Amino acid sequence: MYLRPEVDLDGTAALNVTRAISSCVYELNQATTSSGICTTVADLGAQDSYLWYDELHPRAQADRIVAKKIAALVGGGKSRWAERLA
Repeated sequence: MYLRPEVDLDGTAALNVTRAISSCVYELNQATTSSGICTTVADLGAQDSYLWYDELHPRAQADRIVAKKIAALVGGGKSRWAERLA
């Protein structure tokens, strides 16, 4: 997904694997009670162009893609990333 986002992401905006839909920026030594400066991609169609929801969590679409590939492997399919043990 990271190296070839055009295969898995299908948003209306430019594909983005490095930034998040929802992100917050904090000043150095800023109090942890501060909310920081937060931004969110409002266009729902553009959100499908992003791999990450926030700085820590991938989007649900990424989870579905990983689950689909694991299910295919368990069902007897092939993968260059994993090997099914009998």
